[in-house]
Amino acid sequence: MNIPMITSSELAATEGLEHPPEPKTPPLWPDLVAVEPCLNNLECLAIGLHRKREDIYAWGVIKLALSLLVGWEARKYQLRTATAYDVAYDYLLFCFDTGKRYPFQQDEA
Repeated sequence: MNIPMITSSELAATEGLEHPPEPKTPPLWPDLVAVEPCLNNLECLAIGLHRKREDIYAWGVIKLALSLLVGWEARKYQLRTATAYDVAYDYLLFCFDTGKRYPFQQDEA
């Protein structure tokens, strides 16, 4: 499984990033994955680490990788919102806590 990595030069390039306005309605997880497919890897990781949730570092690994993909420092403009981060965080925490994917309906995606 590939955990997204960011180089120091990419990190330095995030200074002064522009942020889009917060969306009026929160996106769903499939909307975020459509913009950043690497989020699928984090979903699998969260589900896989479910059995190790007593390990305080397991969730930290997911959170660190998430912060590189979604939120203020995201590489993709559309994902640089607090709302996108909150949706992704809550979804991955659900996966981590339950060891399952959330069952989205076809018409929601």
